[in-house]
Amino acid sequence: MKFTHLVTTAAALLIALTASCAVYPETIEDWDYNDDLYLDNDEFQSALDDVDYYETWNYDGEDFITEDEWNEGVDDFFGAYHSDDFGTFADWDLNGDGLLSDDEFDQGVFDTVDLNDDGQIMDAEFDQWYDDDN
Repeated sequence: MKFTHLVTTAAALLIALTASCAVYPETIEDWDYNDDLYLDNDEFQSALDDVDYYETWNYDGEDFITEDEWNEGVDDFFGAYHSDDFGTFADWDLNGDGLLSDDEFDQGVFDTVDLNDDGQIMDAEFDQWYDDDN
């Protein structure tokens, strides 16, 4: 069962990254649509949607991410971060319904990458996230 899940997870990630390889960023400039040298929340969420990052965490393909999927995603994608860097599932679940919508997920990722909590993702923050995630 665990092997099947691992294969499914790897396949989903490969498909997501392959399908979006033309727009998957390597530098902050790839997503900095207004060329102001940082990403605001709107730019970051739009870019996450462009590369279907939400879908790589949504292991069962439902319209939401469960706490189990979130825990697996944290292990898979934020393994190099400390737990206080990304908070808890409850921190990401803004409406408290026990499920993460696409918008809640995007906000959670933004808050994780925005290490100094200034509402902007600077080049160094982006580079750390991208290097840790790839």
